[in-house]
Amino acid sequence: MLLQKNTAVDACRGMASLLVVWSHFASLIQAANFFSSTEFYSLYGSWLVYLSRGSAVYFFVISGYVIASKLPEWQRYERGLFVRGFQRMSRILCIFWCGLLIILLCNYAKQLVSGQSWSRLVPYNIACEFLLIFNWMDCKGRLIPPDWYLEVDLVLLVSVLFIYALYVKLDQAWKSRARVCLWLCTIPLTMYSLNMESQYIMGAHATQGLIRSLSYFVLGILAWQARYHRSALFCFIINSVAFIIINDHSNLMHYLCTNAAVLLAWLLFCSTQIKSVSDLFNQPIFTFMNKVSFAVFIFHYFLLILWISLARHLVPQSMTALTGFMLLSFPVIYGFAWVFHLHVEKPLLKFHDALWAGTLWQPKPFESPVPVGISNTPSAARASAP
Repeated sequence: MLLQKNTAVDACRGMASLLVVWSHFASLIQAANFFSSTEFYSLYGSWLVYLSRGSAVYFFVISGYVIASKLPEWQRYERGLFVRGFQRMSRILCIFWCGLLIILLCNYAKQLVSGQSWSRLVPYNIACEFLLIFNWMDCKGRLIPPDWYLEVDLVLLVSVLFIYALYVKLDQAWKSRARVCLWLCTIPLTMYSLNMESQYIMGAHATQGLIRSLSYFVLGILAWQARYHRSALFCFIINSVAFIIINDHSNLMHYLCTNAAVLLAWLLFCSTQIKSVSDLFNQPIFTFMNKVSFAVFIFHYFLLILWISLARHLVPQSMTALTGFMLLSFPVIYGFAWVFHLHVEKPLLKFHDALWAGTLWQPKPFESPVPVGISNTPSAARASAP
């Protein structure tokens, strides 16, 4: 039985993408020296800037929740666990590669016209970014700076697929024990992640960033599993309390982002338990934001750089004029994302799904299981015969 679409997940994904845009909007405006730090924070609100600067953790919570909800469905098919997981990755990558190619061509065009591109065009770096190994090869100068999230997210997805594949092969008696042990291991993971979080923000190794992302990813998985298993619910509560109590209260960004991530995980948990919570997010604006969220994720940084370049040449150097002009970048970004979604993303995904449907990779369902209480042994068949 296929799961019903969760409107809360779609709405949260759309709002998280908006926070990512706001985060880069704030950092690029500060880097452009349009305002002093005091003017900027008084104008835009320091709490909103800090809340958005750690917005990647919200995506990891959502990803963990969504993957956990998909795994049982994928496992029902022969070879389906890895096939459907790979299919999900290929859907993401084909859109990402298309967006990367558009941005790359725009940079080459700028270089041909003015002799200088917006981003450094180093073939080795471009190849690493195309293969999503940029973070692990210690390169610098991404064309799409937020794509580090995709690198980590795909690593976490593959890891979860392997762990779940081993889990489903266990005997039923061992499954419950393994499940409890696995959930209990999430508690020290959260403790360690929170202990080194401040070091990561200041610039730590990529492996530490992966561990930090994993802790939020696991929080999303627990939010889904808590619906079915008491051990998962117990660990979900313990991890949530740990995130709230142990996080760095002296750092406003850590404090706001960590608590917001916990609130998001509980919102997703409640969205499947309380119908009114899910109905709250069943609004056209959230549907729109979810549809364009990936296009916004890919193009917003590039479009913000273009908009800042226009602001330097066209807008008077006053706070009112610059603020109004920069805020106009939001409808421009979402308008461009909607056009990309309609004319590139949807046709490309339609072709992708048709291609997968006609290949040998299409998973075949297992035979229908024997109903509970009925045995398929010959003795039982004879006993049930009239």
